[in-house]
Parts: sequence; structure tokens; C-alpha cells
Amino acid sequence: MALALLSIAIAGCLVPSSGPDEGTSPDSATSTTHATDAATSGPMSTNSSTGAPADTGITTDDGPATIGIEVGGPPPEYCPAGVEPPTIELGHGVDEYLPLDSGPAQIYLGHQGGYHVTLGMRGVGLDLADFGDGHLRGTVAEQVVADLPTLVVMDCDPSGEFSEALWINMIFDVDPMPLLGQTALVEAEYVDASGRVVTTTAEVLLSETIVPL
Repeated sequence: MALALLSIAIAGCLVPSSGPDEGTSPDSATSTTHATDAATSGPMSTNSSTGAPADTGITTDDGPATIGIEVGGPPPEYCPAGVEPPTIELGHGVDEYLPLDSGPAQIYLGHQGGYHVTLGMRGVGLDLADFGDGHLRGTVAEQVVADLPTLVVMDCDPSGEFSEALWINMIFDVDPMPLLGQTALVEAEYVDASGRVVTTTAEVLLSETIVPL
């Protein structure tokens, strides 16, 4: 597990880029679930009438692109079992999971020269028999500032009431300087080990400073 978390944190800041813009306002979230039998590849899309992510999954010729799907793979291990539909929510995820309204998300300058914020994810009713694929897309003032797939290492809480992942880096594709103090609309997607795609949208207030790691 430590190796998996370290690989996510390192991978989180490999690709710096350039470009600006500004934002919206603090914290709200919605969560939806859909199947992956018919889908498109590439960036996440948004439902124009609701502003939430559209019903798109990640598929290949062999089925959904999630590590947990394989012939003879591990059986479903739901955390907790019997919750329908499964849901996820975003929060801060550096040392512990914290709600987004507890403060701004710190922008970091990573060791590889890229910029990111570190988010967390909580879910219920997810199949955690294996790791899950994730996707983060961030926009500020309708400009896409981050858009990338990511591996989400989700563990069941000891109480069995929810699952949780920390150290999910949303890497910026643009120069973060004009984004300081702005609010990013973040669309998050998680594909559990049974191939179910769960999405949520939340507003993330960005820090007014950049901290080097």
C-alpha cells in the first residue's frame, strides 16, 4: 500500500504546462453512478442541462478499463455492502480526509516541476476487491485547468462504514499563478472493481500561495 501511495504522489507532478484564468465560488457536491457498457474515451464530458458529468464510462475491447476486472479475478468486496447506488465525495486528502469547506486546497510545486493540489475521496457501496481507475477534471471560469486519469487506492475504513482514498493529485495543465485564490469546479470519476462508474462534482477553493515540496 505504501508503495502504491508513493507512486501516486510521485506521478502527481510530472507534467507542467502553461496558460491562465480565474474562478467561481466555494463548496458543493453531487454524486451519480452509471454503467460502463457503452462509453467514449478521452476527457470527461459534462451534462449541459445539469452541469454534472455526463454518463460516460471508460471502456476497451475487453470491457471497462479498471484494474479489478479480469477472468477469475477477486470476488466483489463491497464497503459497506448493500448500499445502492454507490456514491463518492471529494475532500482534502493530504494527511487525513477533511471536508472541502475546512479551508482552501493548497497548490504545491512538485519535485518534478509540475503544480498540483492533493485531494481525498470517500465512497460508500463500492467494490474494493482491487484498485480503481479515477479521473479528475478541473475548470476555472469555464477554462479547463486540469484533466487527467489517475489510480485511486481506496481502502475500507476499519468501521466498515465507508471507503477512503488520500493523496489524489490533481495536476494543473496551465500556469497556476492566475488561479491563486480562485475556485475550481472539479469533476471526479471512480471506476470500482466491478466496473461501476461513480461520479461527483465539487467546488474546490484554491490557495492564494504556492508551496514547494
